[in-house]
Amino acid sequence: YDLIEKDKRIEELKKQVSPRKLNEEQKTTLLKELSVINKVPIVITSRLSDAEGKQYAEQIAEIFRASGWNVKGVGSTYLDDTSGDVTLAVTDQSQVSTADQIMSVLNQSGIKCFPAKVRDGSLGGVEAGHIHIIVGSKK
Repeated sequence: YDLIEKDKRIEELKKQVSPRKLNEEQKTTLLKELSVINKVPIVITSRLSDAEGKQYAEQIAEIFRASGWNVKGVGSTYLDDTSGDVTLAVTDQSQVSTADQIMSVLNQSGIKCFPAKVRDGSLGGVEAGHIHIIVGSKK
C-alpha cells in the first residue's frame, strides 16, 4: 500500500515539473474546432522570463496557424500572471463572440481559459483589431 501511494506521489511531482505540452488528441480537437470559427487576427504572448510558458505559447500558435488563423508572432509581456493556462483579452467589443468561442474550444480540449480585463498599460504592443491570447505560468 505504501509503495502505491509513493508511486502516485512521484507521478504527481513529475507532472508538476514537466513542461506543458499539447497531446495529439488536443491538437486534433483544436484543429477541427478552431478551423470553423470566424477568424480575426490574434496575438499570442507569454510572461517575460517564462521559458516554459513561451514554449507552450508557441505550440498554441502553431495550432491556430494550422487552423487558418492570422497569428501575429509570439511575444512576451510584463503582464501579471493569469488565473488559468490561458487568458483572452479583446480590443474591440465586436470580438467578444469570437473570443467566447475560442475560450469554449480551449476549455473543452483541457486548456483552462478565462476572459480577462487587462489593466490599462499592462499589456505591451496592444494591437487594435486583434484578440490577445496570454499564456500564463504553469500552475
